[in-house]
Amino acid sequence: MNYLKFSHEYSKLKDRVFTTIRRGMPKFDPGELVECKTPTQTFNAIILYAICMETDQLPTDLLIYDTDQPTREEAMKLFQSFYRTPIEENNVWTLYLLKKEA
Repeated sequence: MNYLKFSHEYSKLKDRVFTTIRRGMPKFDPGELVECKTPTQTFNAIILYAICMETDQLPTDLLIYDTDQPTREEAMKLFQSFYRTPIEENNVWTLYLLKKEA
């Protein structure tokens, strides 16, 4: 089984359905079961949806929800801390919608 790693206990992970935004093209397909690993827990989730978009297309409210940051700028700073190369407006991101397995 493939897995998604989360570096922090984000508040979104308390929700039954949640998002994650990852740089690059999709690595998981809708319907795929993945193991989600956080610093304190491991659980399974099903990929419900995956869509690619460029940096400037990422909705601000979604960035704030996904990262627990107060602004788009702070969310992008957090994303930058995960990657070695600079984030640019035309970078491709995959937005995943997941549902925790019951």
